[in-house]
Amino acid sequence: MNRAIPFALSLALIAPALHAQDDTSKSAEQEVQAQQQQQQDAQAQAAAAKQQSGQQQDPVQMFIMEAYSSNLFEIQAGQLAQKQAQSQEIKQFAQMMMKDHQQANQQLKQLAQSAGAQVQEQLDPVHQAKLQKLQQLPQTEFDRKYINGQASGHMANVLEFTYQSKNAQNDQVKQFATKMLPQLEQHLKHATDLAGQQAGGGGEAQPASAKQPADQQQQQQQEQQQQDQGTSGATQQK
Repeated sequence: MNRAIPFALSLALIAPALHAQDDTSKSAEQEVQAQQQQQQDAQAQAAAAKQQSGQQQDPVQMFIMEAYSSNLFEIQAGQLAQKQAQSQEIKQFAQMMMKDHQQANQQLKQLAQSAGAQVQEQLDPVHQAKLQKLQQLPQTEFDRKYINGQASGHMANVLEFTYQSKNAQNDQVKQFATKMLPQLEQHLKHATDLAGQQAGGGGEAQPASAKQPADQQQQQQQEQQQQDQGTSGATQQK
């Protein structure tokens, strides 16, 4: 979205979840911050280009165009993840992104028609650049960078749709943003959880025993050893 979003706020909200695994999550936070900075730079360049060309778009047209392009990006990035991702959980997430954002664009088309706005079936320069970066990633890095980008991107979307749900001058835009916001928040939480797993070094979901704290596992091992010793002692007495 072209609206200026406070990136410090985005990082403050998303950083705790990424730090929840271990110290390796610091690199994930840095990647998210770098991706957000790149997105901000691309948006600033796009805004400057519009000003130079003298194009003046009304807020409704701008919101619909950018939201539509964002959904197109999620669909195409999801298709790419189906081929490149190694984690089954990330593939399932990508499948959900394709389905949900395709449905969102169908609703946006109806909104655009009723509002007299237009949509384009192609990515804008910002989202095209993001997709190209994903396409150039080696498969070994794809899962982590894809899901980090999903976390930072959905954070930006949640902030934008929150703003539109409260401040949009067009009632239809306000209703659409209000309707879509819970789903975007769900996507953000899911992406943040998966980003934390990737930062912790676990692409696939670990079994419950592997997630137990080390002290709890140690205590269980000691109890098992005591039980084994008791059984051995009883056998010797017989």
